[in-house]
Amino acid sequence: MNSNKNRMYKLLLTLILILGITNGCAQSPKENAKEMNDYYKQITNEINFPKPTPFYTLQINKQDCRVLIRINDIPLAYTFFEDEAESQLLPINTRIPESGEQEVTIEVYPKSNQQTISDKAHVNIKLIYAAGRDISMQQYEMKQEFDLPEALGDQKLPKYIIKGSFRADVPWDFSKDIATAKDLSKVPDIEKKVLDKYKQLSYDIFKKPVEFIKESKNSLLKNWNYNYFTKKENMATGPTSEMYDFSLKDREMDPIENYEINFYCNNRLVTLRNKNDKSSIIRINYMEEGYTEKSSSGRFIILYIPEGSNEFKIF
Repeated sequence: MNSNKNRMYKLLLTLILILGITNGCAQSPKENAKEMNDYYKQITNEINFPKPTPFYTLQINKQDCRVLIRINDIPLAYTFFEDEAESQLLPINTRIPESGEQEVTIEVYPKSNQQTISDKAHVNIKLIYAAGRDISMQQYEMKQEFDLPEALGDQKLPKYIIKGSFRADVPWDFSKDIATAKDLSKVPDIEKKVLDKYKQLSYDIFKKPVEFIKESKNSLLKNWNYNYFTKKENMATGPTSEMYDFSLKDREMDPIENYEINFYCNNRLVTLRNKNDKSSIIRINYMEEGYTEKSSSGRFIILYIPEGSNEFKIF
């Protein structure tokens, strides 16, 4: 009898110790914010965008259809896969690996309640160039325009692809990063490995955001440098993102399920996206003050395996 009591006592003591260690390791919102802020200060000191500063953007307008866009077979993070009309100006510098001719691919789909593209579908996409990010809008130049052909609805198509090109001159070249990356079609069990990596990144965002930001460092610097973001701009938005804020109420990650896997650039890049709406599969939900329903924030991630490595990196 005493032996059973001793065993129970030891089990209870072990449980208390485990809980104490777990709680002791958990960060408070204040500790997390400080750690994020300190790391952002460190990496934003490495911002050193190249000169000159050409700025390429797409003005995207669509209605009565859904749209996905790739530049040089690199998908844009933002999708236009809602049924509602949308209008957005998006920078595309990080989808231009080097100077020269650039390829544009615009996939047009019917609305979610339709089988084929309607005759009401409208897509107009303008390629806009500016000699610098901070010049006035009046100095922006429209270089190319992409539209749906007339009477497309008569063809009763489930999908239509617009292809085009434009010339870009940029003061960087990261084309080798893609060209020398591992051909993922030759990696055994690639889908499971991609899924496992996404799960790890999702866990890091939820439990230890600074580890996720450390892993995202090269991708962040590429985005900041090639889109000419200043240290002040990034300090104002980065550490306070809803994705990493422990103080938000009812904070929880979406499970990674109902996804599709997509390969790009001759199987050098890979993403997971929501199968239905093509949105980012890594999403965090939280309750904002004064709201009765949860808000959601997502992080679009492209993975690749660099030359000489066997580990996924964030592109």
